[in-house]
Amino acid sequence: MRAGPSVVEAAMEAVETRWAQSWAWLRGAQAERWLRVCVVGLAGFFVALFVYTAMRRLHYPYDLEWVESGVLASIARITHGQPLYAKPSVDYVPYLYAPLYLYVCAWVTKLTGVSFVAARLVSAMSALATQALLMMYVRRETRSWLAGIAAAGIFASLYFFVEGWFDIGRVDSLFVLLFLLAIYCTRFEHPLIAAFVWVLAFQTKQNALPIAIPFLLLYWERRRPMRMVMALGAYTVLAWGSIAWLNHGSDSWYRFYVFGTVKGLQLVARSAVMYPEEMLLRPLGIIFVVIAAAALMTPVSLRSRRAAFYAAGSLVMYASFWYVRAHHGAVTNAMLPIYLWTLLLFGMALARLMVAMQRGELGGAAWINVLLLAVVFQMASQVYGPGTLIPTAAQRADRDKFEQQLQAIPGDVYVVNHSWDAVLAGKQAHAEGEAAGAVIDAGGVESVAFKQEMRSAILQHKFAAIAVDAGYKDYAPWLTPDELAEYPVRVAVWGSENGRVLTSQPVEILLPCSAMTSGLAAKIAMPGNSPVGECKEQ
Repeated sequence: MRAGPSVVEAAMEAVETRWAQSWAWLRGAQAERWLRVCVVGLAGFFVALFVYTAMRRLHYPYDLEWVESGVLASIARITHGQPLYAKPSVDYVPYLYAPLYLYVCAWVTKLTGVSFVAARLVSAMSALATQALLMMYVRRETRSWLAGIAAAGIFASLYFFVEGWFDIGRVDSLFVLLFLLAIYCTRFEHPLIAAFVWVLAFQTKQNALPIAIPFLLLYWERRRPMRMVMALGAYTVLAWGSIAWLNHGSDSWYRFYVFGTVKGLQLVARSAVMYPEEMLLRPLGIIFVVIAAAALMTPVSLRSRRAAFYAAGSLVMYASFWYVRAHHGAVTNAMLPIYLWTLLLFGMALARLMVAMQRGELGGAAWINVLLLAVVFQMASQVYGPGTLIPTAAQRADRDKFEQQLQAIPGDVYVVNHSWDAVLAGKQAHAEGEAAGAVIDAGGVESVAFKQEMRSAILQHKFAAIAVDAGYKDYAPWLTPDELAEYPVRVAVWGSENGRVLTSQPVEILLPCSAMTSGLAAKIAMPGNSPVGECKEQ
């Protein structure tokens, strides 16, 4: 009597049957329609999810990211008619960025008032405009709406991976919008328009200044060489003209901050080495596979102007932003232009592969669906809950109580990396720790003079208290031990460090010994958490 099939054989037959059924489904037109709907639906979902999350974060009254505070202090100076760039002092040090974003935000404050709303609104609207421009750009290159929607949707899906940078009140989102617009104009518009937009991008973030030159060189055509000459000439005149104008208007402080302080930024070996894996392959692994497949399976001649534009542009982009990312202080926000460029290449690669498959050159309809399925997986891998990026009621309450602690301290308080908290407490803003560190790291007579002024203010007890974040001895090494010895009493801040949504937050208030004898330290301390520190006077 013949034995029946084994359990293993039966299982293998079931798998083979299921695989055959799945492959048959993938070959059908219905599968392609469903997958197209999934791609478009997921793209719309991520855009809507970003809008919802950004709206929930828009009115949070404290900084989402510690540099937001100093940015808002700079915007407030503009609205009050004070110079943006000035001699570094205990009371004010601007960040090392170009000014356009800050002036745009200052204009928006006429509608919103001076608050984080203005800065975040400009960033959020810029991010949405970037997604729309990316979609239109890919559509123009490929004549495929699906490819454009997929590229824009995947960019929107990176919102959580980039730690919510799209709507943070910093220069990055407006810079990325202008950067993409400059590339678009270089590809499709008149050289004078492209040169002008590149200058706008540069005056938002100075990274664009050198990158614009190789892109404008791509205007070269043997029959029309004057287009390249016109582009470079206009860019040179506009860029250096704007530099001279801003430098003259600021008594040369514009040049000191925008170009002088960046020389103090040091290379970080780990960031340089881990750049491809952590910053590129981790979030966009499938995307690079699609780009590579298109390059290998649908090759194009580098003699064509379009192919040369994107080949040369890729060399410039990946090398330039590797160099930027390798420096101290560069975090996820530095990679946003690279993600845009990569998704631009992806959109064109997706369209080329689909056209070749529709023609039967690469295996036919089933492989179109496999490709679309990979796009769906890429998007689905970035799904996040909006609550992971929205400050909680408990975090809001902690910062409210911190404000009460600041208000209870008579006199001036130096909130090292959250100067707007001091303003909200009715006190004066002072130099942000990160901006102050950039000035000191740059060296030179300005650095020495500023450090001496800061040291004198601390040793002479200009401040009734100093509020610091965790690890302040690392991010603000210019606070020397003998200076900190003037403020030996430590009081914990409500809520302490909570990084679930927010970046570094205040954790301690440093007080002089007089705060112990006067009872101030006990007054502002949390219940059950007594002040700590030794004072010789006692």
